[in-house]
Amino acid sequence: AKSKLEEQLKAVHTAESAWSFVGDSPKMQEALRIGRKVAKSDSTVFLRGESGTGKEIMAKMIHDLSDRREKLMISINCAAIPENLVESELFGYEEGAFTGARKHGSVGKFELADKSTIFLDEIGDMPLPVQTKLLRVLQEKQVERIGGRKPIPVDIRVICATHKNIEKMVAEGTFREDLYYRLNIIPIELPPLRMRREDLPALITHYIGYYNQKLNKHLEGMEPEALDAMIAYDWPGNVRELKNIVEYLANIVEGTHVTLSDLPDHIALHGSRGAAPRSLDEMMSDYEKRILMRMVKPGASLEEKNHLADTLQVSRATLYRKLKKYDLI
Repeated sequence: AKSKLEEQLKAVHTAESAWSFVGDSPKMQEALRIGRKVAKSDSTVFLRGESGTGKEIMAKMIHDLSDRREKLMISINCAAIPENLVESELFGYEEGAFTGARKHGSVGKFELADKSTIFLDEIGDMPLPVQTKLLRVLQEKQVERIGGRKPIPVDIRVICATHKNIEKMVAEGTFREDLYYRLNIIPIELPPLRMRREDLPALITHYIGYYNQKLNKHLEGMEPEALDAMIAYDWPGNVRELKNIVEYLANIVEGTHVTLSDLPDHIALHGSRGAAPRSLDEMMSDYEKRILMRMVKPGASLEEKNHLADTLQVSRATLYRKLKKYDLI
């Protein structure tokens, strides 16, 4: 009995430490609190949030903390499957059900998810006829394959997710109201990064460590100016976009710290749409500084600076004035 308890505790620890929900912002902590609380339940979870906020990671965490964790969670992205194939992917089909059907038929995702969890991502893209069949599966707890005559019982836990405004879709008649109420039992909202900027330093540190290990790099952090620019940016792609940017930086930065000039222009110059408006002069100065930071090596000799002035087609006096202005002398 003791070894079984240790095994369970180890499984919970592994599940909780494996997922990169980094940061202490109240909105994210609330989402995690609900996710952990309902993991042992069989009630349907509806994850809401923009693209890149971690909906699939949350689904995996809930599954890995559940009593169904011994079986693989089955994931399906409703937006990634051609509309005419969604039904056969989800519910399977019998031999000869339609032209091109495989011999012996095919097992659908719901059958594969028996005794496990099925994650339906981008459920807002599910065609109306398939919504009707899904509702029947949820109500009757059994699946009928296309061309099949006998229902197949399934024991599944459903987690679904969307970035769309489902309430608006219900009002417009593009999403079934009865299915919406059937799915929206435990809603969990995953906040976008711009709503939890206080988590950005911890997230950046986390991903720097991750890519240092993965790519055998030795980044130690970010210069204050670079970090300020990262925090000011709105992150429309959320954590997925942040992860991609840190991977890019880990590949291109030569020193131990990321500087402002290392950042892509759209982050270094854009900043937050909610920030105070900046003048053209301020934006041009920022851009000028970034160019000079890239072109002037630390400890550059007098000869190298004179050569740079010639390259940039400015006088030596102008170059030195600008270098002094931006503390690059």
